[in-house]
Amino acid sequence: MPEPDYAPFIRDMTWSWSRVRSFRDCPYRWFLRYIKERPGTENFFSSYGSFVHGLMDAYYKGAIPAKDLRSAYTTRFRQEVRGRPPNQKVFSRYFKDGLAAFSPFAPLPFTKIDTEKEVSFTAGGLPMRGFLDYIGESKDGLVIVDHKSRTLKPRSGRRKPTRSDLELDEYMMQLALYAEAVRQTYGEYPAELCFNCFRSGVLIREPYRKELTDAAVFQIRNEVEAIERERDFSPSLEWFKCGYLCEYNNSCEYFDLFR
Repeated sequence: MPEPDYAPFIRDMTWSWSRVRSFRDCPYRWFLRYIKERPGTENFFSSYGSFVHGLMDAYYKGAIPAKDLRSAYTTRFRQEVRGRPPNQKVFSRYFKDGLAAFSPFAPLPFTKIDTEKEVSFTAGGLPMRGFLDYIGESKDGLVIVDHKSRTLKPRSGRRKPTRSDLELDEYMMQLALYAEAVRQTYGEYPAELCFNCFRSGVLIREPYRKELTDAAVFQIRNEVEAIERERDFSPSLEWFKCGYLCEYNNSCEYFDLFR
């Protein structure tokens, strides 16, 4: 039997940063989700992030006043945060960090334009889709903010980039790509790209540079071409990612053998 050719199907896809990033993490996970469209189960980290995003979005849309966010967090946490954390220490740390973020809640220092805004745009000739956690405005222009449960660190300013600097660069690529969505939606590029690291209470603000978008588009284009050429979709087995981040860890035959 000849190997199936998924390239025509892949070429018809609408892309997003997460769709490309998940292939990099594990081609087999990507295959199950986007080719086979197999339903998965939500994990602790993704459901935690969705839960906190939802509360902040409700505040910015006027559905929950700031004074009620702490009680909403505590009463709804067990119901909405699902999945198994690696251990009790992680569970406790995430719960306490989120509680501190709402005790009291400090709004972003920008004028809100929209939150959780779905955007459709093109980049490098590819049809793209994404969600802007927060789009606002400062005295200098438009601002994109991504809410992050990951505790990123502000740039060190050292001549040789630190490991934290390189991690920040990687995450900035997503916002740089979505800067093109902002241009196509609002008619101008943003002035700033920001991460609201709510667990640590740190707001990372960096000026936007067009070359970041050019690099992000180039990277996305190359990775999509690699996906189109893929035939094996072999798994990338890594204990933590497989066990706690992958939505198919209860149904992946490779992970069953791995553990």
